[in-house]
Amino acid sequence: MRLYRAKRLDARTGRRVEYGAWRAVFRDASGRLYRRSTGVRDVTLAAIKAADIARHVERVKAGLETEQESSRLTFREAVPLYLGYAKVRKKASTLAGDVKRLRILCAAPWAGLPLSRVTPADLTRWATARTQEGTSGATVNRDLALASALWKWAVTIGHASVNPVKRVERFKESGGREVYLTAEESRALLDLVAPALRPILVCALSTGMRRGELLALEWRDVDRARREIHVRPENEKTGRGRVVPMTEDLAAELSALRASLKVLTLDGTGRVFTLNGAAPLSETELRRMFGSAVARCTTVPLDKRERLRFHDVRHTAASLMVAAGVPLFDVAKILGHSTLAVTMRYAHFAPEAGRAAIDKLGGKLAIGDEAGQTRATGTAGVVSPVVSSVVPSGANPGEGVVSREARATVIGERAVAQNTNASAPLRTAANESERRERDSNPRGTFAPSGFQDRRHRPLGHPSLG
Repeated sequence: MRLYRAKRLDARTGRRVEYGAWRAVFRDASGRLYRRSTGVRDVTLAAIKAADIARHVERVKAGLETEQESSRLTFREAVPLYLGYAKVRKKASTLAGDVKRLRILCAAPWAGLPLSRVTPADLTRWATARTQEGTSGATVNRDLALASALWKWAVTIGHASVNPVKRVERFKESGGREVYLTAEESRALLDLVAPALRPILVCALSTGMRRGELLALEWRDVDRARREIHVRPENEKTGRGRVVPMTEDLAAELSALRASLKVLTLDGTGRVFTLNGAAPLSETELRRMFGSAVARCTTVPLDKRERLRFHDVRHTAASLMVAAGVPLFDVAKILGHSTLAVTMRYAHFAPEAGRAAIDKLGGKLAIGDEAGQTRATGTAGVVSPVVSSVVPSGANPGEGVVSREARATVIGERAVAQNTNASAPLRTAANESERRERDSNPRGTFAPSGFQDRRHRPLGHPSLG
């Protein structure tokens, strides 16, 4: 097999130069010569494609495949092409996570098959095997989501006709991994962290900002006069940006941090959180220092320490805000949630809110007031026969226990009285109107309002003959 590219004359240099995609020349088992375009310009990928094309030709001759194949591109071959497509559409941090997941996906047994030949059964067997090896269902679900995104791109480009991942059942996620610290545990953790970690941990506890937002924070994003932090759209998960207010303690912490710096950029592009005022704080260093502080903090229970991550500081800030009475809508705005449904996971930290709602409902119903009025009415003699039947002997009737029948009787009589009083002016106005119409029709042809239909006209009406 030989790879080559077409050549053409360059008008500027007068030389023949290569251009276009790599092409493959090969012979089958019978000696027949084939020329096929690989469709790619990368020589490494072209060699892989050429070998796949040669195998396809042999399988077609053996009757194992049909000649009509939309694309022979395999999943592994599609990965670099998809990354080039996603590079201009995803954030750098998201793309870095995708690269790690794609390495795992490329190790799957179906990754060497053409995209059009991978079936939902292949994906289901692979996903099940991963969970049996100890991988959580949530992790496998994220891997399948990325694989689905690649297949969606392949369908759009024309490398596949269907997305098999859509027919793969996802695993149930318990969602019980989140850890929340109390205010006392948070203060104890702050006392043990390294000096370089304290400012970013104070900021995380005071604002609930995400790790990536904190690491990318620059001094130009901090408005100390208005005590606000501006999260730029390119650093936020949702890509919309937001303004986060600062507490007095956080404002003082950042002011002290800025005053300790020896060098400041004029345009304010310097990172806020650094290692001793030098290099920007990295994700690796943040994880290492945070884990070391958590391991030494005995105030935090052992079961929490084993599961605590830096992202749980964000959950802690949200839970403390809700427990302090901050409305969920305001919490969602501060945290930058895309929908209020995401914030509802913290609703159980505000039991007093539910209690206040029930108290307001009870005040509106005023069921206790109805019972009190019923007892008073029974003493006055309105429903004394019923009340007397449930009052213990020798007791004051006004202090007895009112039965359901007595209460229903009083409420019904009160409703009738209210309806009667409310409808009295309407009846008076209707009677006056009928009297005037009767006076203007001395021959007795008057019919009340609502009875002008022929079936309801009185006898002797001229229209009835």
